[in-house]
Amino acid sequence: MTTDEGRKPEGRRRASPIAGGDVGALASKRYSADRKMAVVARVLRGEALDLIAREANVSVAKLTTWREAGA
Repeated sequence: MTTDEGRKPEGRRRASPIAGGDVGALASKRYSADRKMAVVARVLRGEALDLIAREANVSVAKLTTWREAGA
């Protein structure tokens, strides 16, 4: 497969890590069961979900998933 100019495509472009767009590094991040349980415990104690998400560096959606799964 080639482009209109006859060159091969270079593949998917990656965002600059300087601009905070290094998606590859973020996608491979894993969390231990102990860390998940500690974060979910804070949620169950009634702390603000958005505050916990910011401090734990995870999305609110991920926290909700952990809570529903029982961490």
